[in-house]
Amino acid sequence: MKKIIIISITSDIGVSLSNFFLKKKYYLFGSYRNKKLLSNIKKNKRLTHFKLDLIKNKSIEKFCAEIKKKFNDWDYIIFCNGDLNPIGKFKDINYENWEKSLNINYLSSLKILNYLLKKNTKNKNRGVLFFAGGGTNNATSYYSAYTLSKIFLIKFVELLDYEENKISTCILGPGWINTKIHNSTLKSKIKNFKNKKIAEKVVKRNDDHKLLKLNNCVNWILKNIKKLSGRNISLDYDNWGSKALLEKLKKNKNLYKLRRFGN
Repeated sequence: MKKIIIISITSDIGVSLSNFFLKKKYYLFGSYRNKKLLSNIKKNKRLTHFKLDLIKNKSIEKFCAEIKKKFNDWDYIIFCNGDLNPIGKFKDINYENWEKSLNINYLSSLKILNYLLKKNTKNKNRGVLFFAGGGTNNATSYYSAYTLSKIFLIKFVELLDYEENKISTCILGPGWINTKIHNSTLKSKIKNFKNKKIAEKVVKRNDDHKLLKLNNCVNWILKNIKKLSGRNISLDYDNWGSKALLEKLKKNKNLYKLRRFGN
């Protein structure tokens, strides 16, 4: 049976994916920061979890050592970690908090990945999935650290695909979903903040259907990850789940990648 590592298993998306894949009889190894939130995941003997603080190197090292010891034959790793803070114009925010955001949103993920891929002793085919954010086609207001982190990951996915034959990697843009990540936007005191108005509407709705859609999309991506490797997929705007999309991507190596348009 397939084995999946889920970073930030107690995030809302992490919880949803965990319950989904446990039903499918997958084995899971997840990281958590707040143990109380583990209660949102149904107890299962196929689930193992370990505490992880993404801004502490020793915590990352301990987590990866535990993976090497107990879950080294993993098939997939899904990174659900994310934090929108600090929110504000670059010149106004605290730079240390800005730098911390880069660590949380992408550097810590790559540190984990680098450690786990260092000695792929079994030369095994593995899949890696990240989540994208806004800012691919235009500038996002007040989220510079988070946006740059996601743009970095979109390009990293392509680079890793180029370098590795056995490691397939993809990044998925989930769009607006009612999750805890929007709490920081709701607390913002920025005037006439468009995203705050959107977030206020999003957090009032029941997004169980959207989370199920995301679960099914992730499931499809993992099953086809070799064909999707190096690409940035959109949950809301792409015809995922279809053979037509796979064929389309096969014919155009530049499709759904970070590119300068109009050359």
